[in-house]
Amino acid sequence: MGFENLAKKVTCCYECQDRYPACHDSCEKYQTERAEYLEKKDAINKERLKQKGFDTWKIQMVKQTKARGRIHSNNSSMVNHKSHIRNKEN
Repeated sequence: MGFENLAKKVTCCYECQDRYPACHDSCEKYQTERAEYLEKKDAINKERLKQKGFDTWKIQMVKQTKARGRIHSNNSSMVNHKSHIRNKEN
């Protein structure tokens, strides 16, 4: 899953002629753009957390499957041996 629409940082201040120290407190353009940025960032982070949760689950399932595969492969000779014994009895 790609995150093509990553939130861009606030850019309205770049080369702003009205800029002065601590102007973000009163600048409506900055506050609007910052609010949009934070909304997009939160949405992206939520998606990433969902994906991370799925990835973690998938990794655990693969590890469990591999562990079961090792157990089954060791017991497969036992299963074949038992079926061979059953065939001799019949």
